[in-house]
Amino acid sequence: MMKEGEVAIIPEAYKDVKTAAHIISYKDESDLASRFEIDANRVNFKGAFLMDALLAMAVEKILFDRVDYEKINSFVIDPHRQEELRDSKGRLWVNDTKATNLDAAIVALKRYRDQHIHLILGGDDKGVDLSELFEFLQNCDVEIYNIGSNKEKLSDLARKYSVAYTLCENLTDAVKKIDKNLKKDEVALLSPAAASLDEFTSYAHRGDVFKNAVKEL
Repeated sequence: MMKEGEVAIIPEAYKDVKTAAHIISYKDESDLASRFEIDANRVNFKGAFLMDALLAMAVEKILFDRVDYEKINSFVIDPHRQEELRDSKGRLWVNDTKATNLDAAIVALKRYRDQHIHLILGGDDKGVDLSELFEFLQNCDVEIYNIGSNKEKLSDLARKYSVAYTLCENLTDAVKKIDKNLKKDEVALLSPAAASLDEFTSYAHRGDVFKNAVKEL
């Protein structure tokens, strides 16, 4: 429905869509940054948030022919979204409790895929098929720690897809088990791919329990 003279910035998979608009397609974050002469190393955001930031900057480049790193870096991500914290030993823990579906969890995993990941999974998945997530996990350097009402289901899937796993009593137990195994160059990630209401009052409550457990190590 766009008109001639308008611009659409879209993933390369949709570059052949029929439209009167001028299409600018991109493969990934690096390609998008290159097309608009943006130095992604000067952008503070990572993972899915980097793509959001680059798209915003691309729009500004089209409309005003400028790239404002100071302004984009002034934005602050809400708590519980890939929120990084360090324990008393300097090890990295990530609170991504807001990842209540498999797509969000996959995005978080992509961000840390260059490291060994200790991943806390589980909760109320509302009966969703999690096969896509485990197919992705097969290609990650990861061990999962299963919690929540679907932890037995997660353990069955882990065995089916040959993903290393540990069955945990609850979230605090998962943190304690990870504490015994986590090395300094690794990451502990809470990205549960499920809702929280089986054991918590909200996803924020789940994130706060996680952060408090890490602080007490």
